[in-house]
Amino acid sequence: MAATRARPITKKKPATKKPATKKPATKKPATKKPATKTPAKKKPAKKQPATKKPATKQPATKKPAATRRPARKQPPAQSVEPLLARLESWCEAQRGHEVRLLRRPPLSEAELDAIPSLLTSFPFPLPTPYEPARFRLPAGYRELLRRAGGLQVEHRGGPDEAWRVWPVVSLYRPGDCSQAHQGQGKTLADSWTVIGTSVDDRAFTTTDFISFADAGFAVEASRWCFYLGGEPGAPLPIYIEDNDFECLLGRFVDTGEWISSLHDPVFPSFEAWLAALVEVVCSRPFDPGQNDATVNAIIERGATAR
Repeated sequence: MAATRARPITKKKPATKKPATKKPATKKPATKKPATKTPAKKKPAKKQPATKKPATKQPATKKPAATRRPARKQPPAQSVEPLLARLESWCEAQRGHEVRLLRRPPLSEAELDAIPSLLTSFPFPLPTPYEPARFRLPAGYRELLRRAGGLQVEHRGGPDEAWRVWPVVSLYRPGDCSQAHQGQGKTLADSWTVIGTSVDDRAFTTTDFISFADAGFAVEASRWCFYLGGEPGAPLPIYIEDNDFECLLGRFVDTGEWISSLHDPVFPSFEAWLAALVEVVCSRPFDPGQNDATVNAIIERGATAR
């Protein structure tokens, strides 16, 4: 039986294991050592470089401004006055007709800035909306209006006759458009169509065309227009709009496609148009019976300017 009593002695050995189980308790403080992770608190300090990112964004905002400004300054604004002086000299040199260049009173900077909003007074519903922010006046157009808030060549056969406007050179004075299409006269909205206008039973729109001058064709109304549908920031191309036989200029409302294959701009910019107008007019004697030939010569000059 002594052998059987020896077994309880072996049972005491687990008692020696209990302290061993307590040793893991000493490991718990070791788990607290991750308090040495306090360096992780220094990681937020690494976020400071994030504050440098706005500094890198600032140059990015400056780049678009730097690339857009040159496009609006071509050609330089000072080229306008020599063109007007050349027109005046041409008028004075004509024989057989009294011809003069009439300059309307110049516009102030505030009046120039307000021009895009003038079209919002158009009294009829449009097939597509007009957005004033897209109408950014070309530099040459602004400079012209600073010197003459409207420009036209007038003629008469003698001192007893009334002066008549020669439509080949007739730039509108921008003004209120609330009476457009109602006999008000010349407005920037004269080329706009209203809701209900259609071609082949499809509604179309000309809201992107801003008329600024008569073109001068003899049969029916014709106008030179800025086109607002080009790339943002690019010079506004110049189109001619006329209805001699049928409407050829505009886009279908449902698809946005052009209503005619004849939809290329005549000039890439206002400045190119004004230079061509003066060059063609001053290269020939005044003859009101040759209006169509003069206008066609201006259009041909536009083909070489593109």
